[in-house]
Amino acid sequence: METLNEDLKENDGELELIQQVIKTLMHQKEDLKTQSEVLISQQHENQTTIQKIEKRINHKINQMMNPRKNKDEGKLENLQKREKEHQELLENTGKLMDSTEEMINKMTERRGRILRDEEKIRKKLLKEAERKREETQSSFESEREQEGTLKTSE
Repeated sequence: METLNEDLKENDGELELIQQVIKTLMHQKEDLKTQSEVLISQQHENQTTIQKIEKRINHKINQMMNPRKNKDEGKLENLQKREKEHQELLENTGKLMDSTEEMINKMTERRGRILRDEEKIRKKLLKEAERKREETQSSFESEREQEGTLKTSE
């Protein structure tokens, strides 16, 4: 019975830890989702700016005498590089979100197994307690019978 109580305490501790991990992973998932949304927004802003600069560079009048052409081309190059970086970050964020979701699922499954184990342990404890109660009651009744037999024989 003592080992069952220890198992139950161990399961409770593990269950508490798993619930904390799940909670942390859920927060991480939300943070990653927010980061992904910010990256997408920044990508859209970059694309809009790229289009504006490309129009300025390609505009026929500006092509001939645009003193800002070199500056615009530098900005365009910078923005294209930033867009590539955003895309890579977005892909990495997606991978992190997937692995976080997978870990949440694993921890949730583990929590379910622990809860089932805990229920089995509780049932065993109840059976053990019931068995001991019956033994005690049986022993008590045997003693009463013996006392009754002794009193009648006197």
